[in-house]
Amino acid sequence: MNEKINILHLVKSLGRGGAEMLLQETLPYHNRDIFNFHYIYFLPWKDQMVEGIRKNGGTVENFPAKNNAVIMLQARKIARYIKRNNIQLLHCHLPWAGFVGRLVHKMTGTPVIYSEHNKQERYHILTKTINRISFNSQSHVVAVSADVAESIEKHIRPRVPVTTILNGVNVETFRRNREEGEKLKKELGIAPGAAVIGTIAVFRFQKRLKEWVSVFKMIEKQLPGTRGIIVGEGLLRGEIEEHIRNEGMEGKIILPGLQTEVKPWYSAMDIFILNC
Repeated sequence: MNEKINILHLVKSLGRGGAEMLLQETLPYHNRDIFNFHYIYFLPWKDQMVEGIRKNGGTVENFPAKNNAVIMLQARKIARYIKRNNIQLLHCHLPWAGFVGRLVHKMTGTPVIYSEHNKQERYHILTKTINRISFNSQSHVVAVSADVAESIEKHIRPRVPVTTILNGVNVETFRRNREEGEKLKKELGIAPGAAVIGTIAVFRFQKRLKEWVSVFKMIEKQLPGTRGIIVGEGLLRGEIEEHIRNEGMEGKIILPGLQTEVKPWYSAMDIFILNC
């Protein structure tokens, strides 16, 4: 019998972000007779996906790093892990994991795939610059949408292949449970029959949550009594709270913070709005 192919996923955190959740959600669908999956993440306090990955047979390691500079210093440690575990493919997710993965590629020669989840123009100037300079030091790139692929071509003009593979949602996992949704609405004090508009996101610039609040305000003006829910947490929470107050939406938009189990929150939403 042939030996299994060992794949290492490298990601900044294993919190409840979209890219991180895909790692957990897709693992059960891979052929475990052919592949072994390893995962390394850096931010030890963002570990909500770890249990689910391990439960489905993935090997998870934390290489602690408190900031992006320390992440870059982990390259030799990652290279040793690759040699020790006979890793044949390194798959990096999101910019800083991608940056250190490109260093590891130069050190070990291990093929590197990088998944790009965002448009280049939405990144901080430092992130965008490093991405442009180092982008061709990898084997292949996956863009999660046509817009992302177009942005890569416009801002980087890559020499490595870029393939668009659309992100998907496990519709079986996220089927709406109306009973759970109604129960949660009652707990939140939302009036029976009131429409609920929601989203789930990390509170950062790329998620455009201020624009989300402004869109909600326009809807609420036309449909008084509508309530909003933004599930998540992040560095920009204070700014979003201030924007909600400035827009006169305090008491109309609920911010429940980080939630380990998000399905009841999805079930409570009548309309889900995702800013692009």
